[in-house]
Amino acid sequence: HLDWFSYFSNLLEVMNPIQTPHDLLFDYPALSKGKYPSYDVLIVNSVPMSGQLPDYNPWFFERLVKEYKDQGLSVITTLPTGLCESTLQLGMSVTDIGCLAKSVNRIQGVDTGPMWTTYNVWSTTPTRIVYSAAHAINLLNTITYSTLGNT
Repeated sequence: HLDWFSYFSNLLEVMNPIQTPHDLLFDYPALSKGKYPSYDVLIVNSVPMSGQLPDYNPWFFERLVKEYKDQGLSVITTLPTGLCESTLQLGMSVTDIGCLAKSVNRIQGVDTGPMWTTYNVWSTTPTRIVYSAAHAINLLNTITYSTLGNT
């Protein structure tokens, strides 16, 4: 992404506002506000609607929830699984999910809308595992898998 911004800034003959990976993090003030419960794991199991994960399978994420819960970890998902709380059932917005990211240890899931606000300046330490056939995410030491079968 840094190369993309550099290319277009040069093309437009304007200063490039994105110089470092940190510049790509969301920093709008609403992400710094609010208190949310702590969870060990946030699973972004929202359905990808732009082809970023052709082998999306909701049961893959249900299995992840079961595995983490069997390890005694607290889990929240973006879509209901019937196995734990979900941000959808709690009426949380994408901004709320970004705020929630400040209080989790691991974020794992699909490269889709609710994942992106977790990349913010107040949430730089959770381990991130992202599934995306579209591109690798070179931000905050994210581990990217191109298919669900790679894990």
